[in-house]
Amino acid sequence: MLVDADPKLSKSVQTDKWKSSVNLDELDRVPVDFSDPNGPTLMTDSDEIGEMLTHGETRAIYTNQPTIYGLAPCSIYRAERWFHHDADRIRAERMLFRTGRKDGSFLIRVNDYNCLVITVCYRKAFWNIAINCKVDGHNTKVFIERDHQFSNLVDLIVYYTRNQGAYLPCRLAQGVALRWPGSAK
Repeated sequence: MLVDADPKLSKSVQTDKWKSSVNLDELDRVPVDFSDPNGPTLMTDSDEIGEMLTHGETRAIYTNQPTIYGLAPCSIYRAERWFHHDADRIRAERMLFRTGRKDGSFLIRVNDYNCLVITVCYRKAFWNIAINCKVDGHNTKVFIERDHQFSNLVDLIVYYTRNQGAYLPCRLAQGVALRWPGSAK
């Protein structure tokens, strides 16, 4: 999984080695393995990272966690501020309401049928749109529109922050974070 990292705060990242070859900014993505029971660790195997970027995440991660239909356990997205597995429709809309109902504010949640839904605020109203999953062997695609399919939710979000698409009422602007960790209230 790729997560946002602030290299200034990450003591485990050796930024001196990278300064000459790579320009790091505050939101560089780093590969993190969440399967270790001792906690998240940085992934260093370039072949494994390349496979993950090419084919998406296929490993079972935190296998005791609830799964999303067609995807690996939902814990692979818990590092993303916009992912709220336990938020139902009412709670999702309440969270967006607290942000001032700004156009493009959004979050992704899992509905009662274990399917992904993106809840978007537009013109002070809330839109709940299904995110489809297509599984073909070890290759999983997520999409809102059939013409734009992605190997993971992060790529889907990046695309729709730049493009409105046919089913979204507006481009995505800002993912809504929980008020405090471990709470979906």
